[in-house]
Amino acid sequence: KLSGKRDLAIIYLGITSGLRAAEIARVTLLSITQGKDCYEVRVRGKRNNHDPIGIDSTAYNLIMDFVTAWNAKLAADDPRRIDNETPVFQPLMSGSHIPEIGTHKYDPARGLSARAILKIVERRTEAALDQPITAHDMRRTCAALMRSHGFDIKTISSQLRHRSSATTDKYIGQEQDLSRSLLSKRISFTIPQESQS
Repeated sequence: KLSGKRDLAIIYLGITSGLRAAEIARVTLLSITQGKDCYEVRVRGKRNNHDPIGIDSTAYNLIMDFVTAWNAKLAADDPRRIDNETPVFQPLMSGSHIPEIGTHKYDPARGLSARAILKIVERRTEAALDQPITAHDMRRTCAALMRSHGFDIKTISSQLRHRSSATTDKYIGQEQDLSRSLLSKRISFTIPQESQS
């Protein structure tokens, strides 16, 4: 189904890139380029920044899988086709039906709204996890995954385009070293032999 392809691409892109819902809504084929080591996406973010964000080949392939499936359902001259400047993520009717222009105020040049992306993420994650997560949780997940894989705060802040690493700290919290709180590191305990058996 088209909706499954689209929604998987949205969620995977959100979790692996840290893009905001509004930024995901602005992704076009023209905004994605092949970089030296990965694909790069440039979309307008907060404060009108257009900083490049790296995305992996899986994200790119999921996007292209949706675009190919969408365009395959339309004639070559259909204005609803996704081209280089059309937002990649488009609304659907009843899961797999491409809406007619003008119905429900559908305009291919506008694509999905950030609000629609929020609803998709919540609906899909609730169905999969019995608990909805928000689109912003995808950014937090991206930060937490980067932290757990050894990325430093500066790199994570750069990926999320935070002005301050203090904002990034709020996303991931402080890494805990539980061994520091072990009382036995400061006090030597003698345990009787019979208690050890």
